[in-house]
Amino acid sequence: MGFSYFKFYVLVKTVLLCITLSVGFYLSITYGTALAYTIAILLFFSVIIQFVSLFKYLTRTDKKLTRFLEAIKHSDFVLKLSVDNHLDKSFRNLNTSFNEVLSAFREERSEKEEHLQYLNTIVQQVNTGLICYSSSGEIKLINSYAKKLINIKHLKNIKELANYNEELHRAVVDLASGRNILLKSDDEIQLAIHSITIKIKNQPIKIIALQNIYPELQRKEIESWQNLTKILRHEIINSITPIVSLNDTMYSILQEDVSLLDSNYVIDHENLNDLKEGISTIKNRADGLISFIDAYRDYTNIPTPVFASINVLELLKHIHLLMKPELDKNGFDFKYQTTPKDILLYGDAKLLEMVLINLFKNAIEAKRSDHETPSISVKGYINHKREFILEITDNGKGIIPEAIDKIFIPFYTTKKTGSGIGLSLSRQILQMHQGTLTVRSEVNTFTTFELKFNQLTK
Repeated sequence: MGFSYFKFYVLVKTVLLCITLSVGFYLSITYGTALAYTIAILLFFSVIIQFVSLFKYLTRTDKKLTRFLEAIKHSDFVLKLSVDNHLDKSFRNLNTSFNEVLSAFREERSEKEEHLQYLNTIVQQVNTGLICYSSSGEIKLINSYAKKLINIKHLKNIKELANYNEELHRAVVDLASGRNILLKSDDEIQLAIHSITIKIKNQPIKIIALQNIYPELQRKEIESWQNLTKILRHEIINSITPIVSLNDTMYSILQEDVSLLDSNYVIDHENLNDLKEGISTIKNRADGLISFIDAYRDYTNIPTPVFASINVLELLKHIHLLMKPELDKNGFDFKYQTTPKDILLYGDAKLLEMVLINLFKNAIEAKRSDHETPSISVKGYINHKREFILEITDNGKGIIPEAIDKIFIPFYTTKKTGSGIGLSLSRQILQMHQGTLTVRSEVNTFTTFELKFNQLTK
């Protein structure tokens, strides 16, 4: 509205100036009398007065506009322009419009400051350390939890971190964007470090997230040991209980059914067979318990990996050759591919071969009896995080939902025969390769084991 009045005022003043000049010029040219010249001179002075008035008006408007724009430029939204009631309506409306715009800016800035304060409070309160720094090393943000983890009070430049923890400084600076690393600082701190780089005003900002996973590892370790202890207890009791029961039965036979005749012990044929069967059963249970203990020893004594570059496609070809007789015997259609074909993985070929063979055997054993075309497919590729993914999928029985979270627990098995350590061993080997082993499944449809490796060829 103010701008409309401004245009109208300037237009009226301009038209009046033009009319005044035209009339004065007409009188002086047409009549040429003293009176005409006098009127022309008066009109000339009137033109000067109108011009000065218009000039002052425009100058005043320019000053208002300049103050308004300077206030926006310097974010000085506290400025309030006077309404100028003693001036014309155009100025009052102009000032009112400017003040309304400044008020909107004030409200917007206030909302942004509240939002920023809200986000800052969250950043300072989260149980994850956050450090943001520029390419020059200048610290843009460091929250209180990061200071607590590093045990510092102030940090102006990332280079100063070396004075407190040189190993952490090297890890933070060298860590590429989108990658993770685990760093053990002391007995009670194990830092999971994640890095990501963003651009703000075309300037790279590196964000480092620090999390102490030691308490969570402790909790998981205790939980794993509790689960393992339950399974060990279950297996041992299953082996010992029949032995104790048979021992009582055999002792009863020896006490009641064995007699002394002419310095010789006499027992009938039926009881003798019972004793033989009992001793045989005890031997079998003892052998089973020894095998279980051997399996536990194998689980806890995985050899240290010998890392080298591995051609993934060649590794799959080799395992296919090893497994071909068993695959053909069970009528499996086996396919494998990697994209690209020349992927090189940094790992221990023998240990990874052990993992893949175990997964293929599980897939063969999961074959459905009513399935005419059982299949196993292997697909390898590099995802957007530069991680190598190997997916092994079969169309067998699948895994029931109740068991899907337990199959990686040592000695847990859904098979009638088996030690239950294959998958837990496989996951342990993947962890040695800084990788993960996960599963997804749908009963009687499919099972997919996903092997994820963070480290390709070195």
